[in-house]
Amino acid sequence: MSPGKNFIRKSHLLLFPSKCSTAPLRLEVHTSLRPVVYNYFYFSAQILLYLLSENQAYSNPSPSGDIMDQLVSFEALLFPSDGRNPHMVALMTSPMSVPDPHAPYSTLPARMPHPEVYMDYIAEGLGPRAWHYHLVEALDGMNKKFVNPYVIFYPTVSRDGMPFPINKCLREIQGRSFREATAWRGNIIVAKYRESPFSSMINGSIADFPILRNYFMTHGAPQS
Repeated sequence: MSPGKNFIRKSHLLLFPSKCSTAPLRLEVHTSLRPVVYNYFYFSAQILLYLLSENQAYSNPSPSGDIMDQLVSFEALLFPSDGRNPHMVALMTSPMSVPDPHAPYSTLPARMPHPEVYMDYIAEGLGPRAWHYHLVEALDGMNKKFVNPYVIFYPTVSRDGMPFPINKCLREIQGRSFREATAWRGNIIVAKYRESPFSSMINGSIADFPILRNYFMTHGAPQS
């Protein structure tokens, strides 16, 4: 890529109405490639700094390989806590040296997700110890589980020890069902997987929004 050259690419953006409970619209636009490349390396750098500072406690890259090549991203849905509309983000994952906790006998390589990149006010340097996850395998009333279930990542350890702010978007979705005692707090990231969120994660899409909205309407955050 020559310096100063502005490559144009066709992209798809999501238009979210003013209410979080309204399904977004998919738009096709033409944008510069430069911001996309910048965001990719910015978030990748944060993950690399954590892996290096923790002496790669749960990552086991090959000695001769480039660690950047081992970062794999999947499309996930981010519900911001400040009331902004949900949108798709690239959820980075890195190799794990320990077995997959949900599929210990799987032959697929285990990968650690890094939702902390998108969690504001989260404690720094703790990686996966600063957040928890919750599996959504079916909606209430369903007789069968989802073929491709969901995993919800939510922050648990803040930078200053104070509670995370209540997620305004999910509060709006819950409406009269909202209960502060079980409120979702902080930025919430939802990803999709086949058999395990740590070895067979797949790309989500905006088509998952209505299903997740139905789930959040009647379910508060898990209580530890």
